[in-house]
Amino acid sequence: MLSSDSTARQWLPPLIAGMFTKGVELRARFPRCADGYAMMHAGAPAVDPQRALDAVAARPQAPATEQPAVWLQRAQTLVGLMARWEQLRFAIASSAIDEVPVIVDQDDAVSLLRADLLALRAAQQRRGWAAVAEAYAQIADGVSNDALPRVLNNWGYALAQSGRRELGLEKLRQAIAARKKDQWVPRLNVALLGDKKARTGEVERFVEEEGSTAAASAWEAYLRQRESRVAGAAASARAALAAMRNDEVGSPPAWGLRGVVVISAFQVGLGLSSMSEDHVLQLRVEHPLWLVDPVPVDAAALERMSAASPRPANLRDSI
Repeated sequence: MLSSDSTARQWLPPLIAGMFTKGVELRARFPRCADGYAMMHAGAPAVDPQRALDAVAARPQAPATEQPAVWLQRAQTLVGLMARWEQLRFAIASSAIDEVPVIVDQDDAVSLLRADLLALRAAQQRRGWAAVAEAYAQIADGVSNDALPRVLNNWGYALAQSGRRELGLEKLRQAIAARKKDQWVPRLNVALLGDKKARTGEVERFVEEEGSTAAASAWEAYLRQRESRVAGAAASARAALAAMRNDEVGSPPAWGLRGVVVISAFQVGLGLSSMSEDHVLQLRVEHPLWLVDPVPVDAAALERMSAASPRPANLRDSI
């Protein structure tokens, strides 16, 4: 899922995919140019996962001690790709994290990546949540304000899955209090992990107040169908499918089908070098993953729901 406003949805996909292609080309011509790597990492989620993985997994030419930010961004991108790709290759991402140089400014970022990779494995295997909770607990005090809501969300979700539901809900509510724009996942988790009898109403309230996202609307469709509310389920399924189509650089595994939501974001700008007075590219890339209760229906099931119509009350009414 890419954080962006609706007016940009038509031109963002080719722009992001083109950024990946240009970045790969620039890296081939100037293998020690950090800008090429930044462009490639920014565009990686918009292209075929295998193509992106092959390109990003290649080790940078410049030593890690010379360009530590490039090596860190490579590891961050690989972890984000792991969440999107069906055939997870944990060894590749783990190796990339190990190769990031130990620098004070990057210590917390590397620890967060290790926790994220542990969370991905737990989400895939649906076990090992206590270790995930401990990993996020150890870094919660040191992360930036931007990363804190996500850490609290993942910590809280892991606690709930490991049997400590009330403490998990407490952390999730802290994540809600600390969150910023587009950080809707902790509230959805609270709706899903709270009182099971009130879950449908809580999810419906979430969609009404937060807006439709693929994960939330898919859950709403599933819960309404279970209550035999066929027309409501069909409407929710159509909303979920529309949200999926609007997700320019996402893919089904990244919108909650496997218990992970990826909200990618990048910022592009131009600055002036203080040394050469030349213009320099300023590019910030993020592919953070958020744990969420796994969406119980895939795109095919949503298509079937969206086409369903309620049965008439009696045969006479249908004539």
